[in-house]
Amino acid sequence: MRVKTSLLAALTAVSLCLPIPAQAEENAGQDKILNGIWKLKMFASDAKISVQKADKQASVTIYSAAYEKASGGLVKIDAVLIAKTVFDNDHELVRVKVCFGGLKPGLNLSQVSVSKGDIKAFGSNQLSKADLLDSLEIVSLRQTSAPPKAAASAGVRAGLTQEDLETLSPTGIARGKWISYREAKTGLTLSYPSHWQLIEKPDKDSLFQIKSPNCALAFSYTHSPGMPVRQAVRLWENFVFPHLNEFKLINAKRVRLGQKGSLEGVSRLIRFKVDDTNLRQRWIFFGQTGNVFNAVLTVPENASRVDIPDMYRILLSITFTGGTASAQGQEEAHRKAEPRPEANLTLYQSAELTINHPRDWVVKVHPEPGVLVGFHGKTEAGDAALQIRKGPIDRTTPLDDVVTMVENNYLKQLKNYRRYRQEHVALGGGASGVLQEIGFEASGIPFRQISAYRREGDSLYTMSLTGSGWKPSDMLTLFNRCLGTWSVRE
Repeated sequence: MRVKTSLLAALTAVSLCLPIPAQAEENAGQDKILNGIWKLKMFASDAKISVQKADKQASVTIYSAAYEKASGGLVKIDAVLIAKTVFDNDHELVRVKVCFGGLKPGLNLSQVSVSKGDIKAFGSNQLSKADLLDSLEIVSLRQTSAPPKAAASAGVRAGLTQEDLETLSPTGIARGKWISYREAKTGLTLSYPSHWQLIEKPDKDSLFQIKSPNCALAFSYTHSPGMPVRQAVRLWENFVFPHLNEFKLINAKRVRLGQKGSLEGVSRLIRFKVDDTNLRQRWIFFGQTGNVFNAVLTVPENASRVDIPDMYRILLSITFTGGTASAQGQEEAHRKAEPRPEANLTLYQSAELTINHPRDWVVKVHPEPGVLVGFHGKTEAGDAALQIRKGPIDRTTPLDDVVTMVENNYLKQLKNYRRYRQEHVALGGGASGVLQEIGFEASGIPFRQISAYRREGDSLYTMSLTGSGWKPSDMLTLFNRCLGTWSVRE
């Protein structure tokens, strides 16, 4: 990329007027991010964490024994939580690359790249947890030096605390006749008072709910390969609880439940408001890695608590007698393990550009005016086309204005046009650009398109992936893999 002498001189002149050295300001920003990551309380005393910033991108590297045999699901979830913390502490950043390494020599690093758009889409429920994790790619990097020794104060900075362990102890004796219930999908079995109401599938997110006159106990289940219970708790703490109206965390504990205290879970007692009603909820997360259950006890703030002891008895009666979810999870994991046709990439390069593309796709050079190269392929999900366009641009016009002009003059003319997101992204070689994701309809068929715009000198380059019938997460995965290899030579 060419750098104009006048621009470099202007930047130098501005830096001389700064009230504090730019390097000191940058270090302060990195320290703020680092402290925010430690406050997540995710890391043991062996952890060593470093943060670096360049342009609108941050790189976080974490060395810990916990990552020497960590599953892909765990690494992705930790990357999402860390990235959110980074974005919360520096609003100018648009992408975070998180590298995880072990403390033993000779181990490779696992890198996950997360964009601000991914976090926003997940936090606003535009992107499900499963789709978010599917869209993230783990890249193995060679570790070029020995892992650093953990700082002596790491455990103190991490703020790790051993939460109190509570065993549910209901008072009094059980009232009325109790009956047994077994949820067929998961095999979760329990007992509850026969005069209370049990509702199966009360909403799309719940397995079942048990209601008494004063409170309700709802159970839900998440199958997420590689996700430990603690990680599920952190996702709720970072992405769900903060959006509740007037939210307050009352206490955080470990808790024993199930027959004879056979299950250990994580408890969060919270308070918030719905309309004009103050509610208390006790969330109990339990299960095992990849299969996490939530038991949510809801009580209006001023309601009688006379039924709570029996609610605790229900939780103490839990056991598992088999179910279909485990077998379904194994089948799903097997399907995901099968390589997708578009996962195998190969290199294309010309005098102007370099990019990786799906190996089996058809390559056409200059298929139409303004298109440098196009790649087209068929998969089980549907058709797709990847194109690189080039056109003239006024270098005085901001890139955001150029993208808006393209949208107003061309994209909005498409049938049922809808823009899902638009954001700044960091590109290879220190370049920056604008990413845009849209939907439209052609000949009665819905399409989705992801595009990245970048300026090089007097030219506007656009990389677009268009497809029909694909899961958005699959398209985003392929797009990000190609985008990370796209370079332009002006």
